[in-house]
Amino acid sequence: MDKLRKTRVATSSKKWGRYKSSEILPLWIADMDIKSPEFLEKSFIQRAKQNYFGYTDISEKIKLGIIEWYKYKFVNLLQKDDILFCNSVLHGYSIILQTCLPKNGSIIVFTPLYPPLMKIAEDLGIEVIEIPIVKEENYRIDFKLLEKTIKENSEISAITLCNPHNPIGKVWSEEVLSQIINLTKKYTLLLISDEIHSDLILDGNRFYSILDTSFSYKNKMVVLHSPAKTFNVAGLKASFMITRDQSLQKKLVEGLKKNFASELDIFSITMMEAIYTNIKDSYSYINSIIQRIEQNYRYLETALKKQSRCEIVKSQASFLVWIKVKDSACNNSNEIREVLREKYAMDIHEGTIFRGEGKNYIRMNIGCPKELLERAISQFITALENEAI
Repeated sequence: MDKLRKTRVATSSKKWGRYKSSEILPLWIADMDIKSPEFLEKSFIQRAKQNYFGYTDISEKIKLGIIEWYKYKFVNLLQKDDILFCNSVLHGYSIILQTCLPKNGSIIVFTPLYPPLMKIAEDLGIEVIEIPIVKEENYRIDFKLLEKTIKENSEISAITLCNPHNPIGKVWSEEVLSQIINLTKKYTLLLISDEIHSDLILDGNRFYSILDTSFSYKNKMVVLHSPAKTFNVAGLKASFMITRDQSLQKKLVEGLKKNFASELDIFSITMMEAIYTNIKDSYSYINSIIQRIEQNYRYLETALKKQSRCEIVKSQASFLVWIKVKDSACNNSNEIREVLREKYAMDIHEGTIFRGEGKNYIRMNIGCPKELLERAISQFITALENEAI
């Protein structure tokens, strides 16, 4: 634990470096305390030893590797031109909104939701219309409300989807995606799908991309993806978009050029090439990470089983867990976070920033060593039993 803290603080970790106290255990931002694969380290060292760091093109091998990667997700027939590189998923998302939406267009999102997918749109002056996800039946989309909202708001021009959904960890089913795609086709809407957590699918669940071969409609759809979460490389800026719609491709290529967003740095290119041209090693690492996340999740469930004021949402993907704190002594999850940080030496994400039902929820990152999680959960349980939260 001490070695982990010292290493991460010494490397200016955003997750670990913001606290005055060295005792606080951070379980907030989506950054795992698990080392990236060894083959990545070797690739970086090998590239650094070349000692030439000039302008670098993105190798075609990376695109071919991504095409193979998506075959594992049952997405076939991708072409190299379908893939566009960008320095981050969020930058790519911003460019999509700026270049592909009509003037005065608005978007639909499903809340609770990863906050930047709303804030970026609002900062661009785009109205964000929230459709609350229905909690019953392990979370579902109210399609009657969704279509009614589309009909009543002619300025709606896009739906932003998060799949798997952050923060609830929901992997949207083939049936749900088919219904969403049919609506976007019916009302000529753009469908944007953030699939950054789609490599970390838990407990044998099946992930469906909106690009899945089973969906015949391919127009006005864009996927955003990155190895950032899967391989714990968020500090390296590299992502990609995929669209089969040639008119969207042209707009996005122009938008990327205008924003100087399509060039990646040398080590981001090295990282992408190492991951997507060594699929066997990459999936071996992914499987080991999934096992660790599943073990941590089972520990969390067991540890909190007797805590009647805690309700854990069953996560189907990733290392983020959505937890309801019932009958809280605090007015909202902002206060819960403050109490946990100031008095119980642990930090989580407050649910309010995700909107929707988030007022009484927290999001916890369990992508960490078992010892760290055990200590943090012990402190969390103490806070519950003391009725401090």
